[in-house]
Amino acid sequence: MTEDAIRREIWAASWMTTGHAPNEMQYQWWLEHWAELLARGEEIHYRSPIPENGTGGLAYARDRLLGWQTGGSDIPPYGRWATPPSAFFSPVPPYPSQAAPAPTSDPTQAPSPEPGLTIADVLVRLDHLETLIRMLAADPDPRYHGSIGLPRWLGGDVAIDLEPVQPKR
Repeated sequence: MTEDAIRREIWAASWMTTGHAPNEMQYQWWLEHWAELLARGEEIHYRSPIPENGTGGLAYARDRLLGWQTGGSDIPPYGRWATPPSAFFSPVPPYPSQAAPAPTSDPTQAPSPEPGLTIADVLVRLDHLETLIRMLAADPDPRYHGSIGLPRWLGGDVAIDLEPVQPKR
């Protein structure tokens, strides 16, 4: 597999399990361990419980990307290995182009913040963020108090005020 193909696997798995793009540190960690993951999957004759992931090294690496055998803060919020298990986050946005933005003749013109980001992508992200806020509001940390919500100018229709829960005596 090429580095670009591995980065695409990391991109898709990150979106499916966390609902956001991986950062460069995450890319680097997975790229450094990719060969070990492939070798281990072959060594143990791994068969994925997710049929489309198949068997062997690539199946093992894909399942590890999706959160299999994680613990603590690494447990993903979405997917088969989330706690509790849930559907994977979707849709996964298209993988961004690796090409650098073309230079502009006008140095005062600011480049777009993310090439290929469309209004539809932003709306999907806002919908996802609103879903996360609803989930948080449904089961807030008892130590939290304040407001949870998106401002109306971002399209939010959820604003929940939480009162601190008094500790049991």
